[in-house]
Amino acid sequence: NMIQVSEMEKKNKRRFVQEQANDIFVIGAGCIGQGLVVSLLKSNISNRVFLVSKTKQLQKIQKNGITLTGVVEGRFTLSKRFVVVDKIYRDFFLKYKIAKSPIVFLTKKARDIASSLYLFQQGLSDLGSIVICLQNGLGLELEVENALNSLSTKVLKGQVFGAIYKNAESLFAYKGSILVERFSETCSERLKKIFHYQNDSVFNLEISSNILQAIYPKIAINCVCNPLTVILNQPLGSIKIQYEALIRMICNEVYRIALSQSIELSSLEDLSNNVLEAMSRFSSHYSSMYLDFQYGKVSEIEYINGAILKIAQVKKIPVPLNQLLINSIKELEKKRLSCKSVKEFYQRNDLYLENIKTQLFEMVKYNRALV
Repeated sequence: NMIQVSEMEKKNKRRFVQEQANDIFVIGAGCIGQGLVVSLLKSNISNRVFLVSKTKQLQKIQKNGITLTGVVEGRFTLSKRFVVVDKIYRDFFLKYKIAKSPIVFLTKKARDIASSLYLFQQGLSDLGSIVICLQNGLGLELEVENALNSLSTKVLKGQVFGAIYKNAESLFAYKGSILVERFSETCSERLKKIFHYQNDSVFNLEISSNILQAIYPKIAINCVCNPLTVILNQPLGSIKIQYEALIRMICNEVYRIALSQSIELSSLEDLSNNVLEAMSRFSSHYSSMYLDFQYGKVSEIEYINGAILKIAQVKKIPVPLNQLLINSIKELEKKRLSCKSVKEFYQRNDLYLENIKTQLFEMVKYNRALV
């Protein structure tokens, strides 16, 4: 009898969830986007997920689905609950009977978001969407909000904590979380509902009333790991062992910027140790910026170290290491365009890269002397 009651409770809970269908758009079919789709499919049986992808990636997912290993194992193919599209056309919302107020996750790179906003002009903004920006860095949500210029659409800052990597023909996922800024109780409850059974998925959901304080440790990780893997051409573990002083100095600049915004972090020591611990945990990996650089794509440096620099300029706080990292990555991107492969790039620009390393070390020595 106890077992029967328990099963009945589960059925009633599922029936209650099913009656409240959730239409969700994930715009961007990279590693994070695909991992998020799997999380949403596993988190609530009433979630209907539309993955918006480039045509080439779309065709691959249509044929093979999404195969995940690691914290979640399985192959997830197209169904009534999982739809892949490359564009939103005029009759899309009528065809699929999209409910009011769909939830939209932007998982594309920051540099590609502008090209995605046409989707909203086709009707998503008129439905009163909740848009969540999951890009690294700062400031993108304000750009999206200004571009949409829709009173019925709410744009929220989000952040992904965790990692998903390509592994042969599948994706390997670590357990992670998605942090979203608190807007209203109604909005928070909607988000909690779509992550109903989150313990069985890749990502857990966390709602933050002070998201900047919560994400600054991740910003520090990005400011260190992204540009340094490109400049040094080494995985995170090797960089952590050889360049700890440099890492701590970059963290020092980020910490001072956080303080200037009245963002209270526990201490500079804790911030630096958090970055070093993350580099140890993913010691064999390179950063997402390195992967973009490998394929000759424009980086997100403007939204990561560049965001720190913008605040520093307003507050009149010197951040010479971040400034050098930004300038270096932009120059390296130009040089990468003339090379057929990343291997050729590093062979041809060995002396230039050594010069950047020398400048970084000189800055560390100078800052140490000031301290």
